Amino acid sequence: MKLYNHAVFNLGVSLVAGLQVPEIVLIIFGGMIPDVVDSILAGRDQRLFYAIHRTFSHYPWPYLVFYFASYNFEVGQLVAFGALLHVLMDFLTPMGIPLVSPTKRVSLAKIKTGSMFDYILTYCPLLGFLCNLYFTSGNPLFP
Repeated sequence: MKLYNHAVFNLGVSLVAGLQVPEIVLIIFGGMIPDVVDSILAGRDQRLFYAIHRTFSHYPWPYLVFYFASYNFEVGQLVAFGALLHVLMDFLTPMGIPLVSPTKRVSLAKIKTGSMFDYILTYCPLLGFLCNLYFTSGNPLFP
């Protein structure tokens, strides 16, 4: 998935959950962390980026630990939740994520990054939110 897709997906999930703007921003921010970490570590070296991409930064367990360790710290939980959504979406791609070991990737599905299905999946939560808004609010978008 592309960074844009992660941001849109996290936005949609946040809206469906009924979160407020500050919470939505934190979840979107958290959803960018795994790829941004890879970019920072690799610098401008594309080969290094592809060598380290989806290894330690996409290992879900530290994000889960951080989520539960942030029990009384909502900001931490929202950022960790956003990162977990990112990892979940990447789990659906052929490249997968490191599930058992930080260096061995596993894939749940084979959704190609940039494919039509990738974009459909990306926009599903946002579309669900808009449909819910339309059908439960007496059509506020088109009065």
